[in-house]
Amino acid sequence: MSVRPKLSVNSEHETVHSVVLTCRGNSGATLEQKSVIREIILLIDNSKIELCHLETRDDQPLVGKNEETGFSCILLLRCTLDALELTKAQMKLIKGVTQVITDGEGFTDTVDTRIRRFDLRKMPRQEIRRTLAFDYRYGNPLPEVEYTAEEIQTWRVVYSKLSSLHSTRACAEYLNGLRLLEKYGGFSPDNIAQLRTVSNFLERTSGFCLRPVAGLVDPRDFLAHLAFRVFPCTQYIRHHSRPLHTPEPDCIHELLGHMPLLTSRKFADFCQQLGLLSLGSSNEEIEQIATLYWFTVEFGLCQEGGEIRALGAGLLSSYGELENAFSDRAEKRPFIPNMTAIQPYDDVGYQPIYFVCESIVRMKKQFRSDSATRGVS
Repeated sequence: MSVRPKLSVNSEHETVHSVVLTCRGNSGATLEQKSVIREIILLIDNSKIELCHLETRDDQPLVGKNEETGFSCILLLRCTLDALELTKAQMKLIKGVTQVITDGEGFTDTVDTRIRRFDLRKMPRQEIRRTLAFDYRYGNPLPEVEYTAEEIQTWRVVYSKLSSLHSTRACAEYLNGLRLLEKYGGFSPDNIAQLRTVSNFLERTSGFCLRPVAGLVDPRDFLAHLAFRVFPCTQYIRHHSRPLHTPEPDCIHELLGHMPLLTSRKFADFCQQLGLLSLGSSNEEIEQIATLYWFTVEFGLCQEGGEIRALGAGLLSSYGELENAFSDRAEKRPFIPNMTAIQPYDDVGYQPIYFVCESIVRMKKQFRSDSATRGVS
């Protein structure tokens, strides 16, 4: 099914965003599908957002598997980033919608260019990689991606820019892991490592393995993966026009941010502890565990040789965030699990507050002691 209204393009730099919704229900033009689409269009009309393009695709179950089928709804919306974020939140409340993903690519593409790139006969690279993630089944070889010269150049820019800061800002565990990945995991400024290569190496060093995903994962699901030493990873890369910024996790964040520390067994153990604690937890507890993850695995700092060093992937994969963390603008607090777990955080801009642990080993002990006595509260 496809709806394509007439467009009035006033500028070649119109802000157009793509959104992919994964929906439950039978495929085809059924009442279930029509109901979801009706709700989506009504929401967009009420939000005064311009719908540039809408199409649906049936999701096919594996041959021989008795699985519920569903469909994906692909939209192109012309709106501001603020309006997009609000609309995404509202879309998640529509009955039947299980996942909402926005495409971080192409913020300066024209409307016509974006629609051509969603032609069924020529799926965009981002969409192809998300399809690989949706089709992946645990136990199969991880899919490999052929990155373009433009994407490799984006990787090279970020890799080189961050390297100049890592030597003085990253913790020793990270630097050691990065050296190992450069030697055995396919890391280099001129090569975007494949998840399959990195996953095979991690299994030998820390017992973790990787799983491809299409975008942000629900916190409960993400933490459950960690419990089994599985780390969800995207395989697409940010748009070349904004190499130092991405509105959602991409493979630069996953590879340069998370992978070096996941080579460390003690850090991998801490990640698994967070995941194990989440199993069977209430929604309120999940929120607190996810907050602990945010302030440690994503944006944690640690003491090292009398200096503060970066520990979190959100810091180590972002030039701007790294500079912010070590500026006078940011507040640094000691890591105390029960206090950290209830601290509100900013998931859009730079962090105003960071938590500093004494070491990874000490952080693990604090977390284990706190979770044994009072859960995450």
